[in-house]
Amino acid sequence: MTSSLKDKLLNLNSTRYKHLLLAMSTFKESEDALGKLLRVHLTTEGILEELIRLAFEEKSEPILSLDLRYHQKLELVSKLEIEKDWSLMPDYIVGSLRKLKKLRNQLAHSLDTSITNDQVIELFMGIEQVYDDMNIASINTNLKRYAFFILGSMLPKFEEIDDDTE
Repeated sequence: MTSSLKDKLLNLNSTRYKHLLLAMSTFKESEDALGKLLRVHLTTEGILEELIRLAFEEKSEPILSLDLRYHQKLELVSKLEIEKDWSLMPDYIVGSLRKLKKLRNQLAHSLDTSITNDQVIELFMGIEQVYDDMNIASINTNLKRYAFFILGSMLPKFEEIDDDTE
């Protein structure tokens, strides 16, 4: 493993902990489902920016200064590799984030709309139903599950990083 790759993986770990702690602190029981969904969307956007910084390093700030929209950041990250033939983000996560963006936009542009449990369950794109009770669990429970699924998947955790950079 190259020293550069090891540094990037360690950066991913650090970013993971920072954003997961932020996400945990934002899920207050009194907040409604729409507020939780918006917080998940905002948190994922922050992670997209972190991934752009990771990929472009010192060249990232000119890119981020362009005030890219969420979908532009997502499309950019979806095409990046952490190393040759190693995608920065799996396709199923990109698909889930596209669904999140679409749902967020539907909800944000209508005053008389609400989010349904089925819409939240659809966000778990690309994985088998992990929880047996998703159809009967509360929307808040499924939103928390989705938040940690998506945030953890956007920022994988590396338990051990081999140090064979000689």
